[in-house]
Amino acid sequence: MAELELLKLCYPAETMTPISLHSDSPAETHIQSLAQHGRTRVDNIFSPESASVILTALSQETPWHLAYSDVNSAAKELSPAELETLSAESLAEILQGVHQRAATQYQYAYKFFPIINAILQNQLDPGATLYQIATFLNGTEFLKFARRLTGDNSIVKFNPVATRYDPGHFLNMHDDFGDRREAHNNGQRLYAVVFGFSRDWSSNWGGGTNFFAEVDSQDAVTWYPGFNTMTIFKVPALHSVSPVAPFAQAPRYSITGWLRSDPAIQRPDLAF
Repeated sequence: MAELELLKLCYPAETMTPISLHSDSPAETHIQSLAQHGRTRVDNIFSPESASVILTALSQETPWHLAYSDVNSAAKELSPAELETLSAESLAEILQGVHQRAATQYQYAYKFFPIINAILQNQLDPGATLYQIATFLNGTEFLKFARRLTGDNSIVKFNPVATRYDPGHFLNMHDDFGDRREAHNNGQRLYAVVFGFSRDWSSNWGGGTNFFAEVDSQDAVTWYPGFNTMTIFKVPALHSVSPVAPFAQAPRYSITGWLRSDPAIQRPDLAF
């Protein structure tokens, strides 16, 4: 990936969509929680107007791909065009195979949209909300917030991906460090971030993010989907996403990605 091109695309002076944080300074409780436990969750991370704009983009404007793993736990992908022509029987067969393999090996299935790749391939209009989300999350306001929250001044960028978990979708335990589902990327993953955009989610619907102390842990800390939330955790960290229940009344929408360092990128705008 062309990192300098990424910075150029995602670091303009202004955005066209009114996306902003609810507060430009993290609460001390969140700073302490992240430092002590390696994870924290921030409610009302974006302004109410921004959160609504993002949910509209995810629920009405996003051409979803399907990501899933094969018999060797390798990444597979179906494009929106392929999904449109795929029969319900064929899709069910794919998910059945993933579910069967998931009992004994690393597997996953969920929908996604690769925001950064779409921008770099000129497949996303600069006026699109997803483009503006990528712009904002790589801009001064958010990355300064992230540096204050983490205390890590090596953070220079964020690589967002839109995700949608429908009934039966899940993500088995992994640590986000050895994971190779994304395109080649310079810089180191420092913190994983999940922005939640699921209104009125019931814990009965599953889809929780589970944190484990070790691979064979018999207990976990689970945070269920919410609306306008930010979950952040230092990587590597063992975690999973529980299957979304077949009776869930809505998809689990989120923007996910990693805060990264990159020695090739200088961000004087982030200095305090």
